[in-house]
Amino acid sequence: MKPAGNGKEESPVPCKQVKAEAAGGPSILNLESPSGFFESFISPIKADFFHKFWEQKPLLIQRNDSALATYSLFRLTDLKSLCSQGIYYVRDVNVCLCVNGKKKVLNKDGKAHFLQLRKDFDQKKATFQFHQPQRFKDELWQIQEKLECYVSSLVSYNVYITPGGSQGLPAHYDDVKVFILQLEGEKHCHLCPPTVALAREYSMEAEARIGTPTHEFTLKPGELLYLPRGTIHQVDTLPGMGHSTHVTISTYQNNSWGDFLLDTISGLVFDTEKEDVALQSGIPWQLLLQVETTTVATRRLSGFLRSLADQLEGTKELLSSNMKKDFVMHRLPPYYMGDGTAVDTGGKLQRLDNIVSLQFKDHTILTVADQDRSDEAQEKMVYIYHSLKNRREIYMMGNEEIESHGLCFPFAHVDALKQIWNSSVISVKDLKLTTDERKESLVLSLWMECLIQVICYEIKYLLFYILTEDGNLELEKKSESEIGVHLYEQPKEALKELLYAAELNASLETLEVERSQIFTLVSEVHKTKEDLIEHIKNFQTEQESLQSENTQFENENQKLQQKFKVKMEQYQENAMKLHRKLRIEEKCQLEEEERFSKVDKKINHAAEELETYRKQAKDLEEELDVTIHYYQRQSISYEKKAPDDALAAWSAEKNLKYLKIVNAHNRQKSTGMEEDPYAPDVLNPAFARGKSPYGLSPVS
Repeated sequence: MKPAGNGKEESPVPCKQVKAEAAGGPSILNLESPSGFFESFISPIKADFFHKFWEQKPLLIQRNDSALATYSLFRLTDLKSLCSQGIYYVRDVNVCLCVNGKKKVLNKDGKAHFLQLRKDFDQKKATFQFHQPQRFKDELWQIQEKLECYVSSLVSYNVYITPGGSQGLPAHYDDVKVFILQLEGEKHCHLCPPTVALAREYSMEAEARIGTPTHEFTLKPGELLYLPRGTIHQVDTLPGMGHSTHVTISTYQNNSWGDFLLDTISGLVFDTEKEDVALQSGIPWQLLLQVETTTVATRRLSGFLRSLADQLEGTKELLSSNMKKDFVMHRLPPYYMGDGTAVDTGGKLQRLDNIVSLQFKDHTILTVADQDRSDEAQEKMVYIYHSLKNRREIYMMGNEEIESHGLCFPFAHVDALKQIWNSSVISVKDLKLTTDERKESLVLSLWMECLIQVICYEIKYLLFYILTEDGNLELEKKSESEIGVHLYEQPKEALKELLYAAELNASLETLEVERSQIFTLVSEVHKTKEDLIEHIKNFQTEQESLQSENTQFENENQKLQQKFKVKMEQYQENAMKLHRKLRIEEKCQLEEEERFSKVDKKINHAAEELETYRKQAKDLEEELDVTIHYYQRQSISYEKKAPDDALAAWSAEKNLKYLKIVNAHNRQKSTGMEEDPYAPDVLNPAFARGKSPYGLSPVS
């Protein structure tokens, strides 16, 4: 165990570092079996990996494994050939760069070109993230397929190629378990304790939150790093170093006990409800409208859950199969050294004497579920799903609809299917079915789906079957070495005679079978010939009938074409009329809109004038009020002066009369003086004696 890069001892998140001693020869991944592959994949760690590290703490395996590093899994030099095959941004490759603790995406649109990618790599120090590279590299396909078989969960690949002195992604944690296998160059790694235990979501963490790294180390070619879910990690390449290539292998997403419980409990409740009347009874009224669940409802639910738990402990059949089905539907197909290669199913399937063996067991699931039927009640069925027809080119791409592949059998076949699943080899006639026809039909269906192979022509399996005491095969698996040991336990001479007799018997049976097959083929050929002659006559009759019908169809077609032409002309004419009408209506609409606009302007102008008039009227009203008040004051003042004015008027009137008299007198006087200039100046005695009651006249 090595200390952390900061000089301190291990933190609460230990990262065990195992140094493998240089072996006598290079180690190559064992691809013979899933368990053998995983053992070589985490070598030199042994079986204690799952006990000490799985979902508990990171593990760094340092090993001098040049053969694994040069296993041609993925290299920078593969970039040009991948571009020539046609890869696209986002779908196949992401170009990214970590800037100030954030991910910056430099993707372009459409197809990725080698020169542009190389330019981003050299000049911008960008990182390439290749999605699901097993679509292009057979070696990765083979490894991924073996790992999926071993962990029984989907496995995803991402390849990261980073230039020297650069970083592609900021510090983050994943919602999956991650294996990082270094392929080229060196990668500088920082690990921090998780902020969320066994995280269920992917998240990028700010540097201020993650704190000081607890482990700092360098991954070299061939070395492996395991990270549980939620482990915060940050990787980069040091300045002055060459580029780095590593593959990230992710698995166990949404594969927890909680997910499995959600998947199974619904099926268990559905099946229990069919027989338990209490589960069929209705919930209390207004229960759904209450803010808090009542104590009675909580106690009732607790009782149901305890009852389901008791029932679960006593059963081996879990009818829910969503997780199983989803896994098989979306996983990779078996590695065939290339897509489309035919699957070996052994010899020809004969009848009940065949000995068969299940193949691709790691790619097949057997489950029981209810079949919905519209005309009858629901019926239990046995479903077999497999991944033999899955396509690796769309694996984990999420852009195409995935369909399931498999078979469906009545529930009565479940015991026979379990026999096939639990046996290394088995005779067709020993299957637990009521009739031979059902046995043959079951095996034929599996054989046509490439799920079993016929091995009756291999003498070692036939002898093993003969030497079994009860004539029936045991249900446990036996390897070829175990079969050989079993054979050599027999007496040597008896074994030779038995072997010779078995070979002769097998040869005779083979010849007899071939002979019967030849006679059968000859009879079938004659019968087929007669059938062909009859079919030819029928075909000729049908041809004449078809020709007559074809002539009628051609005539009808011509009539329909003429009608179509007339209808098309009418349609075009109507379309032109409608177009012209539409243009006229649009013009009228524009004129109406223009007129409405003018009216709106006039209305606005009239409103403005009305507002002005209202202001003027208000001003006039105010001025009128002032004038009224003024004249009212003047009227009051005049009313007070009225008596004086009346007296003055009377005096003025009197004076006026006096002036008139004086004036008349003066005129008379002036007239008399003209007649007698010496006459005396005598006033009118009336005027001379009269006095004004108001005093002296103004002229006296």
